[in-house]
Amino acid sequence: MEGHNVTDVCVNNYRSMCDTLDISGFLIQSPELIPTCILAGWIGYHAATTIISLKNARGYLAYSLTFAMFGTMMTDAMFNDCFLARHGNQHDWVHFMFMLVDLGLTSSVGLSFAWNGLVDIGWINENSRKTQVGMLVSYLGLFGSWAYAIDTSRWGAFLYLYIGVVGLSGLIYCVTEITFKIRSRSWDGMGWVLVAFLTGAIGLAGVAVPSFDLLLCHTFGCHFGGNFLWFVLTDVAMWSCYKFYMATLSSRTVSPNPPTQSVEMAYYPVVYVAVPTEPIM
Repeated sequence: MEGHNVTDVCVNNYRSMCDTLDISGFLIQSPELIPTCILAGWIGYHAATTIISLKNARGYLAYSLTFAMFGTMMTDAMFNDCFLARHGNQHDWVHFMFMLVDLGLTSSVGLSFAWNGLVDIGWINENSRKTQVGMLVSYLGLFGSWAYAIDTSRWGAFLYLYIGVVGLSGLIYCVTEITFKIRSRSWDGMGWVLVAFLTGAIGLAGVAVPSFDLLLCHTFGCHFGGNFLWFVLTDVAMWSCYKFYMATLSSRTVSPNPPTQSVEMAYYPVVYVAVPTEPIM
């Protein structure tokens, strides 16, 4: 590293060398990401198991799936970005699968928030088979697109499948939740949505805007660039979304046995008329 300034460390291969931990010959890339991944895994699975138990709350199925995917994605990212990044053939099937799960679930988690927002405002029914098939097809479509992009090294897809899908879906979620709160005539928990939106947007800028990434690297060093900011603020954003869901349970509760409309019976006096059995005339 001697003879190179800080700028060199941030803009070329020396950054990767700088951000590598060597433990008795075992290289770990970006070790600072490991705690954020462990925390993310806990957030994801804790939120998923909590929400899935709330059977009578709107969004329980869609949100629990989102958090389960998030926990899985960040656990996979820890292996893909940290433990496997400096080992083996980067083009073998093991690296391919870990990268596919990482990128495919990242896009799917982003898209799932658009689905969650539509569920919250009642545009779609998460218990409908058509909705469930539509969600599944959308996720499989993202995985298929990423598989093609990775296999053909079309990394320009990162702009659309990663930045585009996550950014647009986050915006849709924010708009739909504002609509949801207006309809429910209660702003309880709205602060959590705003925190999630702001932290998610700033974190995404860390990996989407190269100049911002370089500024962070120059200011805080090679370990704390845009990628680190993205991982940290993603945890904050997802925890905020979980807190928002729990804070809005009163607006989500649906009675499992909706009361049937009572019908008031009107009773009238019965008049008996004697009918002669023989002709009068």
